[in-house]
Amino acid sequence: MKPQIIPITLKFVKVFLIKGERTVMIDAGIPGSLDAITAAMKQNGIEPGDVSLAIVTHSHGDHTANLAAIKKLTGARVAVHRSEAELLKKGKNAEVRGANALGSILAFIGRFVSPDNLPGVEADILIDDELSLDEFGVEGKVIHTPGHTPGSVSVALSTGDVFVGDMLMSFSDRSKPQLPVFAVDMGEVKKSISRLLSLSPARFHTSHGGAAGPEDVRKLI
Repeated sequence: MKPQIIPITLKFVKVFLIKGERTVMIDAGIPGSLDAITAAMKQNGIEPGDVSLAIVTHSHGDHTANLAAIKKLTGARVAVHRSEAELLKKGKNAEVRGANALGSILAFIGRFVSPDNLPGVEADILIDDELSLDEFGVEGKVIHTPGHTPGSVSVALSTGDVFVGDMLMSFSDRSKPQLPVFAVDMGEVKKSISRLLSLSPARFHTSHGGAAGPEDVRKLI
């Protein structure tokens, strides 16, 4: 069954619903956006119990704010990379480090505006290198792609669609993704991009901004 990809735009960040035999959710959005997420589920014929898994691409508050509520509503299992499970449990952010001058400024500002006291969520599944999604009703896998944070992960579907969290980002849906302005290790970001490119993906979907084909992404490394 070819999955339906449902992006939910929440101001400056996206949550993705992957609707196959069951539904997998990628990230859980910014504070105050739970109603928008549940409305999108309803509009696309997804009942709360249809959601089998909620994947955390990385432990930053703009991606995890509604996770506790989503888990309670749907009963879905939560998957996060092992290295960020404790942060998620405490409702804390992974380290934010500017990758360039703009990123350094935004990282400084982010210390004051990014939520760092969210409801904690204990993950049900700890990812090491890869996690198959087959048992959750979607053909694909989660892959450890460190760089933005040590525990960042991406989701690669059998369709060739890849969801990369903040490994790439841009400032609008129409602009081409660039390397992230935040990264604890830009060298690891580029290695992670190379790993995903080796899978011959058709499309890279970012959490901040638009999507891109592999030819545009390859130019970044």
